[in-house]
Amino acid sequence: MSIGVCVRAPAPAPVPYYIHYINTSGPLQAPSLPRSVAPGEEEEEEEEEEG
Repeated sequence: MSIGVCVRAPAPAPVPYYIHYINTSGPLQAPSLPRSVAPGEEEEEEEEEEG
């Protein structure tokens, strides 16, 4: 039962992050999921490209 909860916690965590990134920037930031640690640096690049 412990394993089920452990796998269920990290599963729904990166899922919403992936969708949010793709909806904000698009497929360009999709592979940057692991880089979401620094949203400040990534956001700056994304804003520049949009502008």
